[in-house]
Amino acid sequence: MHHRQLAIAAVLAFTAAGAQAQNKLELSQRILTAQQTSIENIGRALAAQTSQQILDAAGQALQQVPADKRDAVGKAMQADVKQFYDEVEPMLKTSAVKLAPGTVGTLLEEKFTEDELKQILAWIDSPTSRKYQQVTGDMQQNLTQKLVTETRGS
Repeated sequence: MHHRQLAIAAVLAFTAAGAQAQNKLELSQRILTAQQTSIENIGRALAAQTSQQILDAAGQALQQVPADKRDAVGKAMQADVKQFYDEVEPMLKTSAVKLAPGTVGTLLEEKFTEDELKQILAWIDSPTSRKYQQVTGDMQQNLTQKLVTETRGS
């Protein structure tokens, strides 16, 4: 009888652990879904950063072009970089969303308890969080403008 009770206890413990892991997986997926725009923004930012690096390099190369042809070559370079951005940006956004469960989701499941994941999800879904997210862009823009104004002379 004792062995049977141990076996039942082991099965129950295993089942509970599996259910908790499943709940954490579901919660992390819900968090990722709620944060999809932020995840896509990582892809968008990477596309913009890469495009800017290409423009910077092209700008340096443009100095080697005869002065009378610089304007036309510069416009053509800008058009090419815009085309590059337009092609790579959707791909990077899609890839970021695809990779998020195996990267961000895994970290959420490893670093947070089920209760903490529920709290994070409750925060993300709260009206206060949505309002904060809306104001974040304004806060960053205001800080950037002030930083530029205050440090321009430096």
